[in-house]
Amino acid sequence: MKLNDKKISNAIWVGYGAFLLFWVVRLWGQMPALMDTLEYVFPEKWFNVESFQKGLIPLWNPYIACGTPHVANFQSAAFYPFFWIWNLTGLTNWIFVMVFAHALLAAAGFYFWMRSFKLDKGLAALCAITFSGSAYLTYLWGFPTHLASLAWIPWIFWISNELLERFSMGKWLLLAAFWSFQILAGYPIFTFYALVFWLVFLAAKLGFKGKLWLGFLGVLVSALALTACQWLPFIDLLGYMHRESWGENLYNLKWSEYLTLLAPDILGIPGSADYKGDYPNYIFGNFYLGLVPLFLLVWSFREQKGKLNFWQKSVLFWFLFPLGSHSLLWAVFPASLWDKLEVSKASFLFVFCAITVLGLYLKQPSPKNSKKSWIQKAAWVFIALWILDLVLVPFRIVHPVPDPYQNNEVKTFAAKIKQMTGEGRLLSLRGEDQIYSSSVTDANGSFQQTAERLTQNTNVVWGIKSAQGHLTTVVDGFQNLSQYVREGFPYDGRVLDAAGVNTILTPKPLSAFKYQTVQQDAGLVLVHNAGAMPMVWQTEKQKFFGSRAESFGALLNPKTFLEDETDFDLQPNGQITYLAPISQYENPVANSPCEFQFAVSAGGSKYFILDQCFAPGWHAWVDGKPTPVLRAEGYLMAVALGAPALSPQGEGHRLVVPNLSSSRDRKQEFGMAGSHVIAFQYSPLSFRLGLFITLIALACFIMIFSKTFTTETRRHRERH
Repeated sequence: MKLNDKKISNAIWVGYGAFLLFWVVRLWGQMPALMDTLEYVFPEKWFNVESFQKGLIPLWNPYIACGTPHVANFQSAAFYPFFWIWNLTGLTNWIFVMVFAHALLAAAGFYFWMRSFKLDKGLAALCAITFSGSAYLTYLWGFPTHLASLAWIPWIFWISNELLERFSMGKWLLLAAFWSFQILAGYPIFTFYALVFWLVFLAAKLGFKGKLWLGFLGVLVSALALTACQWLPFIDLLGYMHRESWGENLYNLKWSEYLTLLAPDILGIPGSADYKGDYPNYIFGNFYLGLVPLFLLVWSFREQKGKLNFWQKSVLFWFLFPLGSHSLLWAVFPASLWDKLEVSKASFLFVFCAITVLGLYLKQPSPKNSKKSWIQKAAWVFIALWILDLVLVPFRIVHPVPDPYQNNEVKTFAAKIKQMTGEGRLLSLRGEDQIYSSSVTDANGSFQQTAERLTQNTNVVWGIKSAQGHLTTVVDGFQNLSQYVREGFPYDGRVLDAAGVNTILTPKPLSAFKYQTVQQDAGLVLVHNAGAMPMVWQTEKQKFFGSRAESFGALLNPKTFLEDETDFDLQPNGQITYLAPISQYENPVANSPCEFQFAVSAGGSKYFILDQCFAPGWHAWVDGKPTPVLRAEGYLMAVALGAPALSPQGEGHRLVVPNLSSSRDRKQEFGMAGSHVIAFQYSPLSFRLGLFITLIALACFIMIFSKTFTTETRRHRERH
């Protein structure tokens, strides 16, 4: 039976669907042996699901880094619609169902992108699964946010190409929707590089004149309006964040990464002792497309004889650009520029452009010989090898291990630590020379021990607060605590006490008198810190320092009397660092991580300290009166229980505010006469403004879409 183009395409899609279904089953109850998936990806998405299932917006995560903005962390992808399916299904296994759904989405988008160049269906399908099944995208199986962000890029280029051919309001709306999904998917560096290349692509097609530019820029503005609830808080965070990795040129590829063109596993297993690659870039530096596609790609350049088209030039640029400071080509630019641009994360555009070039090269007339032609036979052999190579990629680089979050031993130990920690915080330490105990001999053991020792971020899954955070973007001030955790052993000062760390898992005992060993097993000591401060406390005295670092540095002294003295840092104008109050107080939500209410006796205390990180967006009320949030101990929050003086002298800058009508009712609710009622609420203006813009834009989008759909339907009926 003669195979036609449609049947070939259908066979490829059925085969690829079965291939993805196999891996869904293969990873059920397991996860790829990628430590970032265990320590960062899963806990982050878990917090989203837990919050939404309680009817809460996950604005603030109190479980890591002494409290940190969550929605403002773009990778939370809290408002990405397709991840909301997890709110119904849960995460334990369904996280990878959504991963493979996005792998299929990426393939479908690339198929339509190739079809916009008039490629045959079979060839377009082959290029589509090559893109989705490349080693680059396969590594992203452990990173749903990255994969979702990348999956929408071919859709954006496809509909843009269609718009360049023929105007349609429906297509403009689709483009706005695709850009919105791409932004909400949650990886802004992919968005940045995709946007840059999209504008270059349009410039190559349109030049710098043309009315269509107004349409494309209008679409971009529309997408930004639709996603303002996500990116406005992120922009706000940029103003007060600290970036841990900047200054190290971590995200510049090294030449050794390019060996992956020849084999996806040539550098070894990321995270293993014999891995020869650059670990921070293991998911951004795998260029394997397959040996057959690589051969054809190189051959396509040979046939051009020096006259390269737009896509071939793009391949060369995005091939070399990720090297950044490691390439002599870019030596004229300062290393700090490459550091901030994190250029290795642009390497996905090499994969996108390379397979586009491959498809365009193979788009040529078939030989007119009979079907017995040796050329056709060789082509079928090449295609068979091509697909076989593609199928084997995940077997070479994906190493499943049992999901430790489903392990009963891990669950039992986590429950024990949660009971011991209570409202305090956990600190989980690893040895400098030996991360795992001697009993760990494989990836399965390392994953289980990482989860069992509740290393940073894994604690989120069990509802345990931690003074650590597996983050590169943190609230300014937390970096000092993070550095102390790394370098401050044996922790004799009061730093951990101020952070409320009452439980410590450490490979070595701690010598200070306040540390009490509760349990000691091979390679692990469970310690109780008797000096830890509670979640909130009050003081009568204060001390002022000239900078935030000096205020934090005072905690290094073991004799610092936290119980009765609060340290504040001063701004250059001599005022205490503070967050201005607002009068509006929204109705409190029970068990919300963005709401805290306390009733304390009205004694002689002057200050009330809360063990959450000081960050813009927090507001406070004392007895219903708006009051400034002061920065205490270099990174925590405090309020004055009397009229707040914002300078050490207490002159000339006191807040005079009206009493809120609800204060008396709240005192009665707590049942404490002569007490202070103190409320904290995290409600950043950037989110409220962003949400307002998003809702207005969404209403307009739905109205325009409905009108367009009605018009197009009527026209279709008239034509037929």
